[in-house]
Amino acid sequence: MPKISQFNAAATPLSGGETFILNQNGTTYNTRLSTIKNYIGVGGSDVSSLSGNWQNTYNQVRNLSANWQNSNNQVISLSGDWQSTSTTFRANSANYARVNVNNNFTSTQTFATSAINIGNFPLSATSTHSLFGGVSAGSRVTNVNNSIFLGRQAGTCAINAYRSIFFGSQAGYRATNASASNFFGYAAGSVATNACKSNFVGNLAGVAATGAYHANFLGELAGAFASGAKKSNFIGYRAGYQAINAYNANFQGNYAGRGAENACFSNFLGDFAGYQATNACNANFMGRYSGFCAANARCSNFIGYQSGSQAINALHSNFIGFRAGFNASLSASIAIGSCAIPTNHNQLALGSAAFPLSVIPGTSLTSSVSGLRVNINGQIRTIPLI
Repeated sequence: MPKISQFNAAATPLSGGETFILNQNGTTYNTRLSTIKNYIGVGGSDVSSLSGNWQNTYNQVRNLSANWQNSNNQVISLSGDWQSTSTTFRANSANYARVNVNNNFTSTQTFATSAINIGNFPLSATSTHSLFGGVSAGSRVTNVNNSIFLGRQAGTCAINAYRSIFFGSQAGYRATNASASNFFGYAAGSVATNACKSNFVGNLAGVAATGAYHANFLGELAGAFASGAKKSNFIGYRAGYQAINAYNANFQGNYAGRGAENACFSNFLGDFAGYQATNACNANFMGRYSGFCAANARCSNFIGYQSGSQAINALHSNFIGFRAGFNASLSASIAIGSCAIPTNHNQLALGSAAFPLSVIPGTSLTSSVSGLRVNINGQIRTIPLI
């Protein structure tokens, strides 16, 4: 019997009537090819029909996909080229895309009536040539331009505060007619009125001050609640605090001129100098507590610790020395020396019982008199006292 390999090849395609040998349960049989149809589930023609020819199916898929390579090109075309789109975005966004380069703007940014935030610190430019920084800073202002308000509620509701700088929380808050002024410190110049061309520096400096234009208040609460203090300089803690009509005055020292009334054209130098002094115009009080609570001491000069302190009606007087003129109530008098106090109007008082000047007995042609020892040009002399 010839080998299987020696048989001639069958013609194709097969018809199903062909016979082939198979082994079933150890027994050899011959059977037609068509008998295996039920085993494989479908006929050859069915497979061919269902597959639609794999090669043709590939071509069909390719045709239906419009060529994946071409589709890729189409996506690129429809996207407008992402690189170009990035360039367009940068152009339309005022070049925000440049922020990712060194975090710098490379062109002018305009924010108009809006604001930007730096953390919890908003910046805005809602008024012409002005910059406002802080929560509500510069909000609801009237006639404000060329100004800088920095701090929470700095310059809020300010009126006619153009060309001004308010720096600090509530600095210049509700200030009116405070143009060309500089308020630095918490609530400095807050609620101040008619305080144009002034400088208030310190927490609450010049707060609620009125008529304090061309003035300089330096120190916490300096010039606070002062009225009619134009062209004045108050320097020190509460210097000029609640001063009234103390214009063209200079108060320097803690509480200097605090509560002073009608102390115009005066100079109070020292802690508590001129404290609550009244009607002390054109006066000079120099020294701690000098002119303290003095009344009607206009045109007077008090020099020294507690000089003229609590003096009443001591106008046109000069008190020089420790407690000179203390509690005095005499006008046009001169008191020189520690605790020197005149006992009458238009009197010269030299020294005091507590701090006496040197006196020795003296003589004259007619009587024995005492004399006042004085040092004149380095020589001790005696001035007769009659």
